[in-house]
Amino acid sequence: MGVQQRVEILKALYRDARCLILDEPTAVLTPPEIDELMAIIRQLAEGGRSVVFISHKLREALAIADEITVLRDGKVVGNTTPGESDEQALATMMVGRDVKLVVDKAPAEPGEDVLVVDHLAVDDDRGQRAVDGVSFDVRAGEIVALAGVQGNGQTELIEAITGLRQVAGGRVRLDDRDVTGHGAHELFRAGARSALAASSSGDFSFDYTQFGIQPICRFGKTICVEPTVKVSVRGLKLRDKS
Repeated sequence: MGVQQRVEILKALYRDARCLILDEPTAVLTPPEIDELMAIIRQLAEGGRSVVFISHKLREALAIADEITVLRDGKVVGNTTPGESDEQALATMMVGRDVKLVVDKAPAEPGEDVLVVDHLAVDDDRGQRAVDGVSFDVRAGEIVALAGVQGNGQTELIEAITGLRQVAGGRVRLDDRDVTGHGAHELFRAGARSALAASSSGDFSFDYTQFGIQPICRFGKTICVEPTVKVSVRGLKLRDKS
């Protein structure tokens, strides 16, 4: 993704763009790629280009900007500079009230294992190993986070767990039942759900329409959609309601 970002910037410069507008340019970049992009942006500014850097990441805004304008509900609520502000002040302007940047939470008290993934191996669409020997378990009342930049196996992992992709090795257990290789329809009935979400920038990280998801639809209408024909999406069968 970092290479693609640089290519897009070069395309804009080739067209002699004097003002670059970058909307959440670091959303799907790794930390080293972010550092490289920041260096490029500084070079462009030093060369006389104007840059509008749109981001919700406070640390990046403070690191790269000469001036910072904060929007809330479509209106300007503050203007400042990195030397006059900090993350706490920016967060307060963005939200409209004091914000605690540190979450206070009681220790979790999870119950029995619900989902157990044991040395799971999954191949991507090109037949290359995308997930190699991943193991973890999720207990009742517990939230487990899998962090990583898009394209590092998270998609293939979730697809394999929910029956949307074939498992190349390892086991998956749900409620102490071996569900390795079971189809999406069977896993859905067993209680497994996959909620695919957009990235923080609002852009989809991959093509969700391949899963039968309607890309443009209000939430209230989405949850009420009734299938009218019998279709199959990687093993997920919808009943005929016609």
